[in-house]
Amino acid sequence: MKTRLALLLSAATVALTAPASAANLALLLDTAGEEGAEARNLVADSLAAQGYEVTERAEADREAMREAITAFAERLDEAERAVLIFAGPVWAEGGHLSLLPAGYEGEGFIDAALDGVALDLLLELAGMRPGRSAVVVAHDTVDPDAEAEAEFADDPAAEAPEPAQAWARVDVPQGVLVLAGPREAALDAVTEHLLDPERTADAAVEGLEDVRIYGFASPHLSFGAPPGLAEEAEVREPRPEVVEAPVPEPEPEPQPEPTPEEIAAAEEAALDLDQQARRQVQEDLTVLGYSTRGIDGLFGPATRGAIREWQERRDFTPTGYLTAEQVARLREMAAARSAELAEEAERARQVEEEADAAFWRATGAAGTAPDLRAYLARYPDGIYAEEARAQLQAIEAEARGTAEAEDRAAWEAAEAEGDASAYRDYLAERPDGAFAELAEARIRALEEAPEREAIRAEAAAREDALGLSTASRVLIESQLAAVGYNVGTADGSFDDDFRNALREFQARRGLEATGYVDQATVQALIVASLGLSR
Repeated sequence: MKTRLALLLSAATVALTAPASAANLALLLDTAGEEGAEARNLVADSLAAQGYEVTERAEADREAMREAITAFAERLDEAERAVLIFAGPVWAEGGHLSLLPAGYEGEGFIDAALDGVALDLLLELAGMRPGRSAVVVAHDTVDPDAEAEAEFADDPAAEAPEPAQAWARVDVPQGVLVLAGPREAALDAVTEHLLDPERTADAAVEGLEDVRIYGFASPHLSFGAPPGLAEEAEVREPRPEVVEAPVPEPEPEPQPEPTPEEIAAAEEAALDLDQQARRQVQEDLTVLGYSTRGIDGLFGPATRGAIREWQERRDFTPTGYLTAEQVARLREMAAARSAELAEEAERARQVEEEADAAFWRATGAAGTAPDLRAYLARYPDGIYAEEARAQLQAIEAEARGTAEAEDRAAWEAAEAEGDASAYRDYLAERPDGAFAELAEARIRALEEAPEREAIRAEAAAREDALGLSTASRVLIESQLAAVGYNVGTADGSFDDDFRNALREFQARRGLEATGYVDQATVQALIVASLGLSR
């Protein structure tokens, strides 16, 4: 209680003495429960004591996190110093870090990316105040291995255990200090070290235990100094009475030449791409076959890697950052590729429909049961599938009506057992029976069932591996409905209506018609939803 009272009194003193023209700003997001309230309150009081205006959200859900970040960002340009703190669970996977909101119940990378806030966003905001900003991640990880130690590597391809690999690949903007560690250790580092007004940033973080330090720790700036006070002290310092001989000014140290990547990053930043323009870039890369692991307008490691791969294949310098010329070239290539994919899909659809019609003329049009079954075996969702089934049902009904009572009884007994041996017994006893052709067809279907089930199971496993959230599933259903297919209700359930519609879409696009979602189907839906083809 004494510590908290002293901090509050100190904050009041700073408010009376600090000039109004400067501002230290802090963002404090805590998505854990009340068990962490004491440490969070101490951090908030420490920031206030050093003259920070604190935007704080406790037990912050997704909406509260985004509202607080937006409010903080609107004032960032007036900040003399900026400290951004996140305390809560972190999902780390494959080079991505997602800060998870209170009440998070998702599963897998896609849910974490859609429901959480990318660490890249806080880093980009901090990068707007180079040399004067710090980002602190006090993590309660959802992965028990996430406390494994790792440093941000100079080489993005450096190997590190998961999820430490994700931390190793984070791209810290120039001039930004990052502290990362378990909740208690990281928050103590803020109150006990980073905000010490007697020490510059590099001295404050030296020797910290259980907390990793990345990026730039300034030897000239203290995060504990209230706004404007350091400059005032320098002005008010008395002049010495003794006049000394002038000391020649030391020659300034030569500044290192910027690297090609730093130059490229600056050129891209000058383009001032908004979120919609960045989403367009990600969509263009996806259409061209490069994986950005999401179309969200955030250029994380996956998007940077896709840009580098595209640049290398087009004989550009592979920096991972875009120029205005490259953005235009990418858009041009994606539009051309979309048109090509649409034309390919249309040709495939025409070829498929022509083959369908030709096979119908050769088989189903004759109207015999074997021909109808042959057509349905090849084109279960074909143009004439409904007509073939109706005719076949009529033939089978007629056969039932005209069959002798004994033959009909034998067939019904075989149907009741329903296995291949029962149908073979029927054929052995009645090779010329009224249901002989139907028995042979049932035997073929049962023999082919394991292979069909294996294909279905493999397709289902590929879909499961995508880790689609309910929101993503609803979006896929809506896209399929938007291009003219009947999916029933778009509720993310992927029911029989959806499976049948997707199978028809895949067949008409020349894809493997499984009725399950895979990467190629997602790409085809993106192209189709642009209105270029059905």
